[in-house]
Amino acid sequence: MPRLLALAFLAAGLSHGAIFPDKIGPFEKHPPKAFTAPDRDLYGEYGLDATEQADYTSASGKFNATAWRFRDSTGAMAAFQSRRPPGATPEKLTKLSVRTSDGTIFAFGNYVFQFAGAFPAQSDLDVFYTQLPKLEQSSLPALMSYLPQEGLVANSERYIVGPVSLQRFEPRIPPSVAAFHLSAEAQSARYTSPKGDLALTIFNYPTPNMARERLTEFEKISGVL
Repeated sequence: MPRLLALAFLAAGLSHGAIFPDKIGPFEKHPPKAFTAPDRDLYGEYGLDATEQADYTSASGKFNATAWRFRDSTGAMAAFQSRRPPGATPEKLTKLSVRTSDGTIFAFGNYVFQFAGAFPAQSDLDVFYTQLPKLEQSSLPALMSYLPQEGLVANSERYIVGPVSLQRFEPRIPPSVAAFHLSAEAQSARYTSPKGDLALTIFNYPTPNMARERLTEFEKISGVL
């Protein structure tokens, strides 16, 4: 069924451990560390269900690895977007991966990883991926690709799936207007323009009629086009 877009300018308990294997290539795992997920409300809305953090060492170096597992790939993509620092640069490790000042952040299926320090060989990572428990690799939402690229502020994209992420990334829009009970999702980003900075949020609804009805409510928000 066709979907229509409305445009607007502007946790439960977790399981720990049992994500990282004892070895990744020549790197051997130390005992997992106690780890608290940042922004539990946001990550809970994205569907976080497990975390783990551990150090790995080998004769050639060491690295710290952190993993977040989500219920599906969309949740992992949303968390990946939210974790990227402004200065991150694109990396070719996976479809969703960036290099940071001290390592890498990347998503694979329903997992998000952050490695700091040395880095395993790609062949060792390929083996690691096959060992991931509860791996889910559904298609990512097409909505994430709908943002125009001209003027886009690098790493400013944020995915919105409910009232928590809406409050974090576009608080000028009330949850009652977004109407998440209608299965709404949104992709937001910041832009530079000759008239100053602006925010663009694209909301996606299951049917054209829902989008047209929501458009009437969006138009009532002051300062929104």
